Amino acid sequence: MSLMTPPRFRLTAREAGHLALASDQGDVVHLFVLEDDINNLRLREGSA
Repeated sequence: MSLMTPPRFRLTAREAGHLALASDQGDVVHLFVLEDDINNLRLREGSA
């Protein structure tokens, strides 16, 4: 992953409090909404 060729993400899962996105380069992002003002963002490179 680089700024020269930024990945494009698409939504792959949507559940209460959790979004998962996958990129065209194989990266996966998980966004967890823990509270109204607390989020947890995890990026796994090349894990698709």
